[in-house]
Amino acid sequence: MGYRDDMLAMFARLGLPVVDGRSAFAGRRPTVDDLFYYPGCHYAPAGYRLIADALLRELKTRLAAAASSAR
Repeated sequence: MGYRDDMLAMFARLGLPVVDGRSAFAGRRPTVDDLFYYPGCHYAPAGYRLIADALLRELKTRLAAAASSAR
């Protein structure tokens, strides 16, 4: 197991929701340099945009689900 797997396991044990940032990059064709300043460490502006968009989509989905279950 690596660091990512350890973190995901810990979040699962604690019952914390996780948004997988890797899914934001799936199917993208930009070069590594377009998305990362330091691969595996810091995103470039385009990489941060992809992550922000993925988080926004996930938050909207979870908020909508919470609102409909509260009715």
